[in-house]
Amino acid sequence: MGWRPAGAAPADESDGADVHCAARARKLCGVTGLTTDLPGGAPQGDALRVLWERRGRHTLVAGGWVWARHRGPVYAPLAPEARLDGPVVALDAMLREARVPAVRVPVADPLADAGAYVLDLRGYALRSLSRSARRNVVRGLEGCVIRRLEPQELGRLGLLANQDTLRRQRRSDPEFGEARGWARFVASLQGVPELRVHAAFVDDVLATWTLSSREGPWLRLLWKFGRSHLRGHHADHALDFRVLSEAAAEPGLVHAVDGHTATLGDVGLDQYKRSHGFRVEPHRKVTRFHPWLAPLTRSRPALAAVRGLRRMLPEETRLALGERLMAEQDPL
Repeated sequence: MGWRPAGAAPADESDGADVHCAARARKLCGVTGLTTDLPGGAPQGDALRVLWERRGRHTLVAGGWVWARHRGPVYAPLAPEARLDGPVVALDAMLREARVPAVRVPVADPLADAGAYVLDLRGYALRSLSRSARRNVVRGLEGCVIRRLEPQELGRLGLLANQDTLRRQRRSDPEFGEARGWARFVASLQGVPELRVHAAFVDDVLATWTLSSREGPWLRLLWKFGRSHLRGHHADHALDFRVLSEAAAEPGLVHAVDGHTATLGDVGLDQYKRSHGFRVEPHRKVTRFHPWLAPLTRSRPALAAVRGLRRMLPEETRLALGERLMAEQDPL
C-alpha cells in the first residue's frame, strides 16, 4: 500500500506560532459552516495542531477548525474530514479574521468524482471487508505480530521502512528519509496521547508501521511506511484491519478517515481502501481568496497573464499553483 499521505497537505513553511484563540474560532464556527464535533467547541484538528507545530509548520485556528499552510500563502483545514456545508462566500468572514490571503477547502458536492475516504466504525469486522481483503487479512494475522510502538522504538526501527517506501515511490522526503529529519518527527510524537503508532513484524523485523490520531468521534489514518521485500506477508492488510477493529471497540469513536482521493488517481490504492470498507464522501476543492484579493484573482486579464507566463516558463511551479488556484474559485 505504501505511503499514506495526511488528509490535509502538510505545511510547507514556518512563520512562528500565530495561533488564534479557540474562543474566537468558536465565534466564527456558525458563520463558516465548518462545525466541530469536539466537546466544548474545541477546534477540529487540535490534536494534529500540536504535531504540526512541533514539526515546524505554521497553523492557525479560525472558523472552528485548525488550518495549516497548504502551499505558499494558501491554508487548508488540517483535519482530513473537514468539509464546508455552507455557502463558500461565508468563508470571507474567516479570511478577514485570520488575515490570510487564501484558503482551499473541500465543499460538499454529491456529483463530484473526488472526496474523502470515510468508514463507519460501528459494527466493523471481517465481514465489512471484501472477500479478497478478508483473505489477505487472515493470512497477514497468521504471519505477523502486531503491536503498538512508543516513539523511541519507532525512531530506532522505522527509518529503513521509510527509506524503502520512498525509493519505491521515487520521491524524497528529508523528514522521513534522513536521520536528522526523522529524529525530529519522532520527537514531535512524544506526550501526545491522541497519536498512536502501530506496527506489524515478520520474524521480528518491522514490516510496516502506521500513525493514527483520535479526536472526538474520528479516527484519522495519517502515515504508513513499509519494507518492500516483506509485502508478500500481507502485513499492511493485517495492520490496517487491527487498527480499525481496535478503534471500533473504543467508546466514542464512530468514523475513520483515510485521506482524500489522489489528484491524478491511484487505482490500486483506491481499490485497497474500498476493499477494507471505506467509501468516498464526495467533495470538490474550492479556493477562496481574501475579499481584497478576489477582484484581481477573478479578472480574466490576470488569469490570461498567468497562463501566458506559464507557457513561457513551464518549469515555474509557483505559476502552475497560481493558475490552478485561480481556476478553482467558485463564481461570485
